[in-house]
Amino acid sequence: MDLPIVRVFLGALGVLLLGYMFMGRGFAHIGRSPVFVGEVVLALGLLAAGVAIVRHGARRPLTPVIWLLGAFMALGLVRTVPYLGQYGADALRDAVLWGYALFALIVYVLVDGAVIRRALRAYGWVIPVFALWLPIAWNLTGQLTTGLDPDVPGTDVPLIWFKNGDMAVHVAGSLAWLVLVAGAWTSPWLFAVRALATLPLAWTQYVTATLSRGALLTSAAGLGILVLLRARTRSWIPVLLGYVLLVVLPAPSLIRDLQGCDPNGDAGNAQAGDRGVNACQLIQNTDSIVSSSGAGGLEGTKSFRIAWWTAIFDYTVRGPYFWTGKGFGVNLADDDGFQVNADHSLRAPHNSHISTLARMGVPGFVLWALLQAAFALGLLRALLAFRRAGDGAMAGAAGWVLAYWLAMMVDTSFDPYLEGPQGGIWFWVVVGLGLVVMRESRRRSDA
Repeated sequence: MDLPIVRVFLGALGVLLLGYMFMGRGFAHIGRSPVFVGEVVLALGLLAAGVAIVRHGARRPLTPVIWLLGAFMALGLVRTVPYLGQYGADALRDAVLWGYALFALIVYVLVDGAVIRRALRAYGWVIPVFALWLPIAWNLTGQLTTGLDPDVPGTDVPLIWFKNGDMAVHVAGSLAWLVLVAGAWTSPWLFAVRALATLPLAWTQYVTATLSRGALLTSAAGLGILVLLRARTRSWIPVLLGYVLLVVLPAPSLIRDLQGCDPNGDAGNAQAGDRGVNACQLIQNTDSIVSSSGAGGLEGTKSFRIAWWTAIFDYTVRGPYFWTGKGFGVNLADDDGFQVNADHSLRAPHNSHISTLARMGVPGFVLWALLQAAFALGLLRALLAFRRAGDGAMAGAAGWVLAYWLAMMVDTSFDPYLEGPQGGIWFWVVVGLGLVVMRESRRRSDA
């Protein structure tokens, strides 16, 4: 859609997503409360979509997924408005769980197949830069050095925020592009991109998996979906080379880590930041997922989460909040009796799916589950349709969106990923791109 305001918005959206990808939460705090950079781009997107609809009649088909999305957002609005007077900005902050879905609708209106193809080409150039940036960002955030990462002006939030789960999501997206998308564009630089990028990407998966069980499962899900979706194996060669080098180069250190490693030992502490980056810690993280035994600190954090999630299940599915939930605005940690921070900064369980149940009740959770299931199935159908038609680029786009979506869904099961702009906006933009891919598939079938 050749409108200046649309081009400005798409450019701003690209910068916004890259800022979140490279800088994390630090970039999200650029601005002045309550208006930050994400809200500015959202307002620009609403304006661009409005202009496009008025001037060009940019009408899009109302598919079942769109209806489910609209119903989920409408119920979220109903569970937010009554609490604005009592909780004010807190209600709006919690409501981003459904409010950022506006990005999906904006993308659905303004983006077409040609824009997706251009965006994926540009993303391919970003991957090697992002891969080389990851070890630098990990170092700047105090893993090896301190004092090098300044705060965002006017806040106490570091400008560069290397969060394990967030980085695991973007590494999964990067690997998905290398395996599923890159083959659609054959040029001499592609193998160099892969060879350059896979080693630091694989290293980041190892680091984040040792520091976070959520990141471990996110990385596993991202690789698993690529195995299922990839029809040919040639694109795996440089990726596998990166993993082989990751094991071979530090082999002596890995052997030392594994010698005498006790899966039930105390290498893992209660706080993820205290965990070591070593093979033994990775084994302990894996063991704590599949069994109830394990390191004391790991088991303690798991027990705390399960207890809180069980309490939410009891007062919704089995209790008085079945139909309504507690709404958006209330501090769930305080109200449920699970607050562990003196400043009351913990507001919700580290699981956006459970947050949906707690705040919107069983109807909201059912809508959420139906929306995600319909989206995944529709995207998979589009991927298979593009493959049958021989359109490798759009099939790769569908696979890339599906891999990114799955990584985000897994990560947000262990972290409030969707309840902040650096995760929520990325998620809903990816959903919007998936809706466009499905629309392009139906349009081709109709033609």
